[in-house]
Amino acid sequence: METNIKIVEFGDRLSLVVKRVELCGETLTDEQLNRACSIIAKVYKVAAIPYCRDGKQSLITEVHESIPCSTLTVDDWVIELVHTTDKFLISLNEISQRSLVSDLYKRSLLIQIQNRTNLWTMDSPRIFYEKTPFLKSDFSNDLSSAVTDIDAFRRYEISELFIDKTGLGFSVGVRTAFFTSLSVFEYYSSGLEKRLKKLLGRQNEQKGTLVYDGPTGKLKCYFEAYKDDLTIEQAPAFKIKGKSYSNPYEYFRLVHPSFEVKPTDKAALVSFPGMSNKVYVPANRLFVRVMNDMVDSNMSNEDKILPEDRMALINDFWSSLGKRPFGKNYVGIKSNFYQPSNLNSGILKMPDIHFGENQILPSPISNSQDDYKRSFRSRKEYLNKFGCYFVHPSMERSIYFCFPANTTENLRERFANDVCNRIKALTKISVSPAIITYSDYMNGIADLKNNFDTGMTVFVFEDLDPTTYFNIRFELKNWRIKRVTNFQLAKKFKGLNDYKDGRFEKGLKNWNSFIEINAFDIIQQLGCLPFIVEPQLNYDMQLVIDVSEKSSHIVLSLVMFKSGMKTPIFDSLVKPKTDSKKETINSAFLEKYVIELLNNNRTIISKFNLNSMLVLRDGKNCGDEFNSLEATVPKLIQKGILEASFKMTFVEYHKTTLKEVRLVDRQGRHYSNVLEGSYFLPDENTAILATTGAGTLNQGTASPIMLKGGYGNCDMTKVLHDVFTSSQLNFSNPSVAQRLTFAAKRADDQLKDRIAQEVMRIK
Repeated sequence: METNIKIVEFGDRLSLVVKRVELCGETLTDEQLNRACSIIAKVYKVAAIPYCRDGKQSLITEVHESIPCSTLTVDDWVIELVHTTDKFLISLNEISQRSLVSDLYKRSLLIQIQNRTNLWTMDSPRIFYEKTPFLKSDFSNDLSSAVTDIDAFRRYEISELFIDKTGLGFSVGVRTAFFTSLSVFEYYSSGLEKRLKKLLGRQNEQKGTLVYDGPTGKLKCYFEAYKDDLTIEQAPAFKIKGKSYSNPYEYFRLVHPSFEVKPTDKAALVSFPGMSNKVYVPANRLFVRVMNDMVDSNMSNEDKILPEDRMALINDFWSSLGKRPFGKNYVGIKSNFYQPSNLNSGILKMPDIHFGENQILPSPISNSQDDYKRSFRSRKEYLNKFGCYFVHPSMERSIYFCFPANTTENLRERFANDVCNRIKALTKISVSPAIITYSDYMNGIADLKNNFDTGMTVFVFEDLDPTTYFNIRFELKNWRIKRVTNFQLAKKFKGLNDYKDGRFEKGLKNWNSFIEINAFDIIQQLGCLPFIVEPQLNYDMQLVIDVSEKSSHIVLSLVMFKSGMKTPIFDSLVKPKTDSKKETINSAFLEKYVIELLNNNRTIISKFNLNSMLVLRDGKNCGDEFNSLEATVPKLIQKGILEASFKMTFVEYHKTTLKEVRLVDRQGRHYSNVLEGSYFLPDENTAILATTGAGTLNQGTASPIMLKGGYGNCDMTKVLHDVFTSSQLNFSNPSVAQRLTFAAKRADDQLKDRIAQEVMRIK
């Protein structure tokens, strides 16, 4: 196993002599101190980090570096820099000093990247973009004329990581970023407003992210509005840093006279992160940051970089920085990528999988790519042959299929019959379709509610208005719903017909896969389980705690499963998040919700003696969440919900992380994905786990999750086993590895659905 990490020379013996610069004047906040360091890095090319000694706020720099100024302006404060004679050694060997060494090396590396390469940054000093796109896309089908309007750029993300008994490492994450080559002005002036709204995500009620190529460089902002008749000279007056300007053109002329702008340039209204006021800027300086899911199909796979290509790009990145990537006053970096040893890495065993008719698919015979591929393929084969592990005795025997009236009869009947036949094959129960058509989807909803008993419906709808998708769920609250777009259905059906005519070889395969995916989703909603894993888990319960993207909701997703239980039992709570702090969960509410959820399941907890729980906090433990949960356990014991011997383990579960670590296998000069279940332990409280890998991943490089312990007693090997095992419950696509545990995936889906319903309620 190899990583994308390179280790700084001298390993864990790395040390650095630094000197202290005292800051005199107004006491700065932590944010302002870091901003002061950023100013010094940008203006004077010197790495500096905040430091406090004897209650005095200071900065420290490498001893041979100097800041050639005596004052620094931070916001509206003028801070005096007193260059002291205080010099001392900081070392990785001292735990309290590790972050100081790491931060200085990181800041110095970022300075060198800025000065030695042609890369540019936008919203983060550690994320860099290439200046030249490696791919351009022609969207002639979407536009009135052939226009190439999307550019694909390589993006590099820098992260530092301390590895026990090894030293300070730096990883480079490589991704793909998409930007428009046309400006906002060009879209509007060319009659391409519809195209622009699509790329901005406006059809999904999003503001859309823009890149503003302004007088101080490229900045991220959000689209608010555009008016055809408004120029930057006609835009309203505004005030910035205490000074008023009659219009944006006056501001640019006085403050940034070298910025090329004309008074007749059209204006667009945007908002910048951290700024409360919206501002007008030249629309010809705004370009769209296109999200991956908005990219056309011929570019959609460009963000999936194969291990071999990824490692080559990272090697080229380091080569561009030369032998001393941190600068002349710092040591170099080792030439090879870091390879974990057998002591801090390995491959977790795949669990046995149980299907219908008491059939068991054993774990792969060996740790080979072929055996893993065969094992994942066999999951679907076992399911097709032996059926679901569990079928609810009272499963509905009829499914309502609602179609727009303009869909053909052949399509309606083929889709409905094929889905029902697939469900019969999986459950061994005959299910009949009831086909309903509608002229308007709201009429279809009314027809279901007024004329039929509540049940399972497959609702096919025109994807013209973004609110339609959420309205169906909102109006059919008590129904089980599978939503399918008419465009998606028609596209698959056309492929099937093209296959029959000999024009599309994959048409039948794509149609059958489409039917399968819908059937798998439906049987889950009907209370069936396609399969289960062998219930040999270290924890009887697994609780995932997650907060929605905009911190408006919290979800608690619970899985209960241990030996003696025929099937795992799932439950959850989704609640509005009342406190305004971003990710932090109010301790009182967290305690209340955990007690409510476990109390709802006290009969099951008692019946099966569920006596331990792994808590996975999605993202970082914010505030006192661990302490709150620790204090909640005695209260649950006191209420008789839990036994006195109950044990809880708390772990941070990072689906995405600033530490862009990748795990790959290397044979000579050839790189490939690691096997599912491969892991690496940088230290005793941190784990990098690849839940996806060579067994099913045909495109791109496996994206691992990160687990962080350190909260009370925590055996990371036990945590890894349970997280990997519960990630195998991919009921929606059994032959493919799933990145997230079942509880985490369920939490994600519930939050998205709840947020959507809130959007509809507000409207």
